Amino acid sequence: MALLGLVLLAAVLAVWGRTRSGRQSAAADAYLQGRTLLEQPTRSSLEQARLLFKRALEIDPHHAAAAAGLADSYLMEADAGLGNPADLYPKARQAAQRALALDPDLAEARASLAVVLLFADHDFKRAEDEFRRALRLQPGSVSAHCGYALLLTPHDHLPPAVQTYLSNDPNGAVTIVGGEDAVSAQVQSELGIHYRDRIAGADRYATAAKLAEYLAQWRQMTGQKVITRVFLASGETFPDALAAAPLVAQAGAAILLARHTELPSATHDWLTAHASDVARVTAVGGQRAVADQELQQAGTAATT
Repeated sequence: MALLGLVLLAAVLAVWGRTRSGRQSAAADAYLQGRTLLEQPTRSSLEQARLLFKRALEIDPHHAAAAAGLADSYLMEADAGLGNPADLYPKARQAAQRALALDPDLAEARASLAVVLLFADHDFKRAEDEFRRALRLQPGSVSAHCGYALLLTPHDHLPPAVQTYLSNDPNGAVTIVGGEDAVSAQVQSELGIHYRDRIAGADRYATAAKLAEYLAQWRQMTGQKVITRVFLASGETFPDALAAAPLVAQAGAAILLARHTELPSATHDWLTAHASDVARVTAVGGQRAVADQELQQAGTAATT
């Protein structure tokens, strides 16, 4: 009887092992399909990817990578302006934290959490720490390199993270934002074949206006609606413009910069040129950042 019991136990364990292996395989398939869909993010592909990641977690609740993929789907939707960042960032945080609870050493989850810390919390120190940890865990992590480069690209040279990322993407094209005082000619030279163009004006106000024009032309070429809303932020400090970025992306709007007591000519000229499209100008920050006088000037220019 004891021998029979051992035989039965072995049979049960064998069946359990095959079932578990089958579940893991099905979860892995769903996860890989989801990741493939994220490579070309559209509203439809992101929704399908999200369903696949959730399916993978239903099959295998311990699939940490699927939870990280779920976090990335929310982040990519926010980045593409396809949803409200205020709704998407908390979901991304929850999914990233779930992934890390399952696997604290999963680089993709660390990078996803870093993006939430950067854009939702504006906690630059913790975001940098998470990006650094992601790169230590997985030096080839594309998501960590992208975020790390965004966070720490210096003025006078390309950091190793950016160099590695570009070497893994031979067809990648880079647009430099800002003049050589912001991003040096040395950086442009180091980009080599990856360098595409530079968007820069005579100063930060003109650069912001050129970026807004770039966005307007891109939206026209891709068949999207014209820019009808503009956010006006201080060009003398950066936090307000950075904090507004997720909302601006979600609204399909543009950010222009102002001085405290006057509207720069580049900002005024852009608003005048697009007066027939712009229906609303919103100041970001208090009157010490953007005075009522500037807001009134911007509104007048936009309705000229």
